[in-house]
Amino acid sequence: MNKFCRVLCMSAVALMLSVPVSTAREAESAGLFCLSVEKRFNDYFLIQLHQQLWLDNNFTNLERYMPFVDFKVTMLKDYLYFDALYFYRYQHKTDGSSVNTHRYQLGLSGGYKWKHFKVSGYSRFESDYIKKNADLPYNRCYWRNRLVATAYLKEGCKWAPYSAFEIFNTMNWPGDNNGVERLWFEIGSIYTINKMFSLDFKIREILPTLDTAQKTSTYIGVGCNIKL
Repeated sequence: MNKFCRVLCMSAVALMLSVPVSTAREAESAGLFCLSVEKRFNDYFLIQLHQQLWLDNNFTNLERYMPFVDFKVTMLKDYLYFDALYFYRYQHKTDGSSVNTHRYQLGLSGGYKWKHFKVSGYSRFESDYIKKNADLPYNRCYWRNRLVATAYLKEGCKWAPYSAFEIFNTMNWPGDNNGVERLWFEIGSIYTINKMFSLDFKIREILPTLDTAQKTSTYIGVGCNIKL
């Protein structure tokens, strides 16, 4: 019970931090649906395939569809990886316009885990090839960092509640929009079906920090994770 209380306390703190900033601007409800497939070939090579579908504007707009693949090469087992990623992202704006993006990332990821707490993140070079409606495509290159702090229950439980706090930092972005670009607060639980399948249920609060005109979004998410 003490373990469960600690997780609930972390979750409550995350929500309390998000409420004051969320009420200062327009907010919306949204949905997040994910499918992840992971295959480890040996101790050094791992591939992950992901499909994500986001709804925004109070579940009335298909904000994005985003399949991507992540190739990981182990540099320090369980601690440090070299990553190569490819994303395709289709975004539909509420004004009727659409954006197609091909994204490439190269960099490092990793983390360190204690018994009920984990710190992880990545630092990657990112290149976007973007086409908006009939406009001419253009390229955008920058460096992005991500830091995640997660508190969770003992592994092996069928239901494993967790809370997480994530910071995204952008460097070399065109213009003056560099720094902490957004914050994520999450509360959720992973339900383990067997060694191969698990489900992830979460509530995610997204707070943009650089663009004050953007809405804050509260996402209700459902994910399916498969390990082959």
